[in-house]
Amino acid sequence: MNRKALNLAHDVRDAKIPAHEVYTPARPRRLPVAEFSRQEGYTPAQVRWWLFNRESNGLQAAGACCRIGRRIYIDLAGFERWIAAQNQQAAA
Repeated sequence: MNRKALNLAHDVRDAKIPAHEVYTPARPRRLPVAEFSRQEGYTPAQVRWWLFNRESNGLQAAGACCRIGRRIYIDLAGFERWIAAQNQQAAA
């Protein structure tokens, strides 16, 4: 941990800075399809198929995708919920 991060951690712990105001670089909540497939390890064709059939496979109901203009983004938390539901259906 570098010195600046260490000082920031001490300031947060000592309540000089409210915890909700501290910037922490986290992974983005929504990713475009190409970046999602590259980052998560799915093929672009597989992701496009899921999106094409999103109403029948439950992807849209899980809140795993959203359209902004002409682009479709994958919501990471929603996608993880959808995968968990798929795993539960397969186990049953």
